[in-house]
Amino acid sequence: MKCYNCTLDKPKEQMHPDNRQKDVFEGSTICEKCFQEKQRERKRLDKLKYRRDPSKNITLKYRKWSWTKKYKLSEKEFEDMFAKQDYCCAACGSKTSRWAKGWCIDHDHSCCLSTPTCGKCTRGILCMPCNMAAGVMKDSIKDLESLILYLKQFNNQ
Repeated sequence: MKCYNCTLDKPKEQMHPDNRQKDVFEGSTICEKCFQEKQRERKRLDKLKYRRDPSKNITLKYRKWSWTKKYKLSEKEFEDMFAKQDYCCAACGSKTSRWAKGWCIDHDHSCCLSTPTCGKCTRGILCMPCNMAAGVMKDSIKDLESLILYLKQFNNQ
């Protein structure tokens, strides 16, 4: 079979399957190696496109939509809350979210166990490590204090 991309004759086993055909290798026109290279290039170009034009940033659009859907928090309310926190993590004071997807909205799990929440139990905006720590420790002050004592034991602080 001949690959239309590299124009080399290759055995059937090296061709990329075409799942639209009854025999998946019958209509194959590209080898697996060329197919993988094209996929990598397509993904690279997609990433560049979204980095250049923030209006096409689907992740950011989804995050803003999820604030409303999951936490009953408008974009303006999010901005106001974040401004009150001096645009940093409410727990540790970090100026970066330390997570590719951005900031996390923290809510009181004793009020609403999962999302969507009632909207009244939103506590603040946290970086990912602080949000994960609070979640893993199940918001238990006692457990967090025990962890601090344990860490102090080995850090000589």
